[in-house]
Amino acid sequence: MRVVEVTDDVQDQCRQLGSGVVYALRVLCAQLVDDPLRGVPGWDPSMYVVHVDGETFWQRIESWLRRHAPTTHAALKSGASEAELAALEEVLGVRIPVPLRALWRQCAGSRDVRGAGLFPDHGWALMDLDAVARSYEGHITSQRRWEQQFGAEEGMPLWKSSWFPFCSWSVTDLSHGRFVDGESGETGSWGETAERTVEDESLTMLLEEMADRLEYPKLFPGYEPGLIGGMLVWGPPHAPEERALWEPWSG
Repeated sequence: MRVVEVTDDVQDQCRQLGSGVVYALRVLCAQLVDDPLRGVPGWDPSMYVVHVDGETFWQRIESWLRRHAPTTHAALKSGASEAELAALEEVLGVRIPVPLRALWRQCAGSRDVRGAGLFPDHGWALMDLDAVARSYEGHITSQRRWEQQFGAEEGMPLWKSSWFPFCSWSVTDLSHGRFVDGESGETGSWGETAERTVEDESLTMLLEEMADRLEYPKLFPGYEPGLIGGMLVWGPPHAPEERALWEPWSG
């Protein structure tokens, strides 16, 4: 088995540039295991140069869906205008985090149609702006009721005002979902109980990993992308009837 070694000085430079660069380096190393001559020849016969694709991670995801999962791609809404985003901020009373603003400018959620499931591992759907507002206001209301009844317990918030939901169990089922913390940039998830989980993964890293999973599924363990009648379905599915129709995507 090949091993790709990265010198300490290169790793230090990547860490200084940010977590996204560290992640990109990790993915590149995994790709070099299968293709050690990846890239284009440099001035030295033993040197190859690799350039990072200039497309945004969401554009990579949407491009993959357009080519391979047209039903899921057709469920995506067009991007929101600045006026629509400003109206959402007025309703919520807080500023939208930059990563979410960039995503919503390109795609403002999914339509309530079959095949709208998108995010691994559960196929959660991208929430539209109306659903974002309903979910956010519902969580904030629950937080206020909790504080009125039990007091504000430090370290145990039901919902922070800086948390912005962006995907949910389905377009209409908001009982489970994921959010972006506008203060730290971290993502997190919520369920039907009061428990909330905050991760160290940013929205940018989440979208980048999703794009890589779609384009290079063999590089990642766990759930893999597949297709059922033009729909993206992460699997293998648990339901026998879906498993019988599911075709894994091998790249």
